[in-house]
Amino acid sequence: MKVKELIAVLKKLDQDKDIMVPGYEGGFEDVEEVIKTHVVKNVTDNKKHWWLGPHVAAEEHLLSGLNDNKHKEEVYLIPRKS
Repeated sequence: MKVKELIAVLKKLDQDKDIMVPGYEGGFEDVEEVIKTHVVKNVTDNKKHWWLGPHVAAEEHLLSGLNDNKHKEEVYLIPRKS
């Protein structure tokens, strides 16, 4: 989802509602912060590592010895830790 698509959806909603994301093992967490971060997309083999998301932090990618300059700045919603 792109930022503009999210904004279009959010504009249609009650502006006083909370934004939440899935909790670690169930339930929901409130979003505490929105940050910009660098990620490398579509790196993880989801068939082999089904528990991991497909994208990784650029730092993690670089630390693994890969420096292919494929990282992009993306937006990340940070959940509040209960």
